[in-house]
Amino acid sequence: LFASTFGRHIWTYEFPASARMDSDPIEEERQARMAALAATRGGATGGVLIVLLTLLGLRRRATR
Repeated sequence: LFASTFGRHIWTYEFPASARMDSDPIEEERQARMAALAATRGGATGGVLIVLLTLLGLRRRATR
């Protein structure tokens, strides 16, 4: 951590190893929100639609 004041001093501080986090709490919260959003909006629907469109495209190509 670096801190300074306007024209006065610059301080540095190194946090001890025991104060470090193994995971990122902000990223964990974002992933939890995305999972909740997908669950409320039928997240699997998009995957099924992609598979159906791919199969239809392959079928159309095979009949030409």
